[in-house]
Amino acid sequence: MSNPAVRTVLNVESNIACASICVRQTEPACVTAQIDKGTQNCALFSGFEHTHDPSNETTTILFKFAARFFEK
Repeated sequence: MSNPAVRTVLNVESNIACASICVRQTEPACVTAQIDKGTQNCALFSGFEHTHDPSNETTTILFKFAARFFEK
């Protein structure tokens, strides 16, 4: 990834939990989060990150205000 995670939280079991952690991250502000359900890690990013790898279970969580940056 181009931007390293500003924080990684371990033992996160759901997309909702990862999104909630991202919303509470304020310094630096979390814009996107990725949860890897295989390792149960939630990575928080201050920029717009997305890595699609069909070989793992990573899900990118994107908030509505940022969605327009990923539209074609």
